[in-house]
Amino acid sequence: MRRSFRLFLSVLTVAVLGTATARADEGGVGNEQAVALPTDLHAGFLVADPGPAFYSAYGHCALRLTCPSHDLDYCFTFCMDATPKNYIDFFRGKAYAQYACVATDTYMKEYVDEGRSVTVYDLNLDAEQVRTLWQLLDEEAMSRPHIYFDMLRNHCSSMSVRGMKRCLGSDKLVFDSLPEPLCGSYRDYLHSMSAERPWVDFIWSTMLGAVGEEKGRTEDKLAPPYLVEALQHAHFVSEEGAERPVLTGQQEVLFTGQADYTRDGFPPIVLFLILSAVALLVSIGERLGKGKKVAWGFDALLLTVQTLLGLVMVYLCFFSALCVGHKALIVLVLNPLPFVLWLVARKKRWYKKVWVVYAVVLMAYVLLVFVTPQVDIPHVLMALPLLIRCGAKAIYRR
Repeated sequence: MRRSFRLFLSVLTVAVLGTATARADEGGVGNEQAVALPTDLHAGFLVADPGPAFYSAYGHCALRLTCPSHDLDYCFTFCMDATPKNYIDFFRGKAYAQYACVATDTYMKEYVDEGRSVTVYDLNLDAEQVRTLWQLLDEEAMSRPHIYFDMLRNHCSSMSVRGMKRCLGSDKLVFDSLPEPLCGSYRDYLHSMSAERPWVDFIWSTMLGAVGEEKGRTEDKLAPPYLVEALQHAHFVSEEGAERPVLTGQQEVLFTGQADYTRDGFPPIVLFLILSAVALLVSIGERLGKGKKVAWGFDALLLTVQTLLGLVMVYLCFFSALCVGHKALIVLVLNPLPFVLWLVARKKRWYKKVWVVYAVVLMAYVLLVFVTPQVDIPHVLMALPLLIRCGAKAIYRR
């Protein structure tokens, strides 16, 4: 939605909710009916089922605010405009997002079109807290994007919870217990959410780097799959020590979808096993003096893919300000150095040693599976075709 339209919606909402306050200042004590502030204000977490894309693999969350007496029903969602510049800024680690104000009917269209179920869980906030929340979110929606966006720490759910906390005043949000995945590292938490989406799990695990072993804050890990479960075991605590549950227990199903995006059809392990088998067959054929053109084509494919992915990972690891990618061991496998050496030194007499050295590096990476969670079975299998071909080149090359 265009920024100007979001601005219009926010200004309209502030105007409607603020009218009663203005009348209270002008109307005096004797005009109680005219100056009464609306009390039928409600807030809830809107949670959508997982979607087909990588960024929607865990679902989506927004804050839904309603005022039936004024026919107001809006969602405030933390998001980044989908423009090429913003995608580039995201990988640079310089992307900024904001809360966007969208009419609920309009907001629901994407989920209805994709067949994704949407449920709203009512928050146990009083009218004054909802009013404060509404005003704060309106101000955020009217501002320029200024909140760092990284999908790991600042995302739709974590920012929805942080937005809610800003309206609590002296009350505090206390979790009595948390789902087990939220008590571990970022890698454990993401691996648990991605159990049925192996490609999503593989991409996250590849990108995380050293930050994957950090525990992080609880709010960072309140993604849609765990948000409701965590809040069901949480309370608001007042200054006097009085407790009330965060969720009222009421929920409204806005749409029941039939689509199921919770499973990937072709896991990366299968792909890497196939590539490894092909690499082995190509190497045997090369040894027997057959299929040299096939071997050359297969090596070219591996080198091209490795170089392209390597450029991305080297950038994330050494140049990007994005929180993921730093100290990522995957750069031992995915980096452009083999291509550079092939480009400038493939006719040198010592070039055979390059295959030996890189085969040793790949073997060392494979053995790290016993040392660090950064290296797991899918990544070992990803390195295996390269290891087979490097080993074969080192042995057979004259």
